[in-house]
Amino acid sequence: MMAWMSIFGNSGIEMVANQGVVELGKEALNSPQTTIYTFLEQYPYIGVTASVVTLLGVVFFITSADSGALVLANFTSILSDVNHDAPIRLRIFWSVAIGLVTVALLMAGGLSALQSAVVITALPFSLVIFAIMAGMTRALKLENTKADARQHVSGAAPGGDWRERLDRALDTSNRAGAAATIEHAIRPALRQFAEELESRGQTATVTEETVEGEPLPYLTLQVGFDDAASFVYQVRAHRLRTPSFLPVDDDYYVRLDVYLTEGGADKDLNGYTRGQVIGDVLAEYERHLHFLALAGEGGNVQAMPGSVGEPPEEIAPA
Repeated sequence: MMAWMSIFGNSGIEMVANQGVVELGKEALNSPQTTIYTFLEQYPYIGVTASVVTLLGVVFFITSADSGALVLANFTSILSDVNHDAPIRLRIFWSVAIGLVTVALLMAGGLSALQSAVVITALPFSLVIFAIMAGMTRALKLENTKADARQHVSGAAPGGDWRERLDRALDTSNRAGAAATIEHAIRPALRQFAEELESRGQTATVTEETVEGEPLPYLTLQVGFDDAASFVYQVRAHRLRTPSFLPVDDDYYVRLDVYLTEGGADKDLNGYTRGQVIGDVLAEYERHLHFLALAGEGGNVQAMPGSVGEPPEEIAPA
C-alpha cells in the first residue's frame, strides 16, 4: 500500500506540477474516485492497466468487507469455542448489511456522505481504543510484576539422580504411563497439598474435569484469597505427535502440561514423583504469594483464552 501511494501519488503530483496536466488535478478535487483512470490515460496500454487496477480495487474491498463481516459476526455471537469463528450464516448477514448500507449512503450523498458516516461511526470507537490502551498498560505492569516474582522466588529443579532427570527430558510417555503418573503422583500430591493448606486455615480445593474423548482427566488445584487473585495449578493431558529426533517407536505421546492462572507454565510432569510434584506446586505457590505482595490491591489477573494459556494442538485419538 505504501509503495502504491508513493509511486502513483508522486507521479500524479509530478504530472500536475511540472508537466502541465492540469485536468488531472481538477479531477482529483472534484471526482477523486475516477482520478486513477485519468492518471493511467497518460501512459500506454490503458486497457490493460485499467483492468488490473479495477481488479485490485475489487479484491481489496471484498477482502476488507469479508474481514469486517467476520469481526462483526464474532462480536454479535456467543462462541462455544474461542478457536472457532461465528456461523457462516451470520457472516453472510453482516456482509449483506454492510453492502446495503454502503449502497444507500452512496445513493444518498455520494462519496462525501459515505466518508462522513465513517467518521461519525468511528469517533465513539476512539473511546474504546483509549480503554484498550489503559487495559494494555495495566496488563503489562502486572506481567512485569509477575516476572519479578518469578525471579525473586526461584523453585528448585526436581531432585534425584542425573539419570532420572535425563529420563524425564527424553520421556515420551504413552497414555498408560501418563495415567499412572496422574494416579500415583499428581492426584495424591495435589490433594495432600490442599489438605495441608486447609489445616492452616486456607481455602483449597482439588477438582477433576473429564474431557470428552479423553479418558485422562484435568486436575485443578485452586487456592482462594479474600480480595485477591486465586492461585490455580492445573494439569492437562495432551496427546501429541512424537518428535522425529527422539529414538522411540510410538507415533504419539502424552504430555502432562501445567497451567497457572495466567497461562501455560511450559513444563511436563511425566515421570515426576509425588514429592517432586508437591515441590513444583509449592514453588509456584510461593511465586504467586510474592506476586500478590508486589502487585498490591489483590493482583487481579485473569486468564485470557487464545493467548499464553493456549494449549498445544492436540491429536485426535486414532
